[in-house]
Amino acid sequence: MKRVAFLLANEFEDSEMQKPYEAIKGAGHQTVIIGIKKVNS
Repeated sequence: MKRVAFLLANEFEDSEMQKPYEAIKGAGHQTVIIGIKKVNS
């Protein structure tokens, strides 16, 4: 299992990130989203 980071900037398109994110997560890898603002989850 790998840990993969997605770096998101202002005005990114959800559709551009959704399919790669789902494919990587579906393959069993850990995903981390990094953006400008912290979001509590």
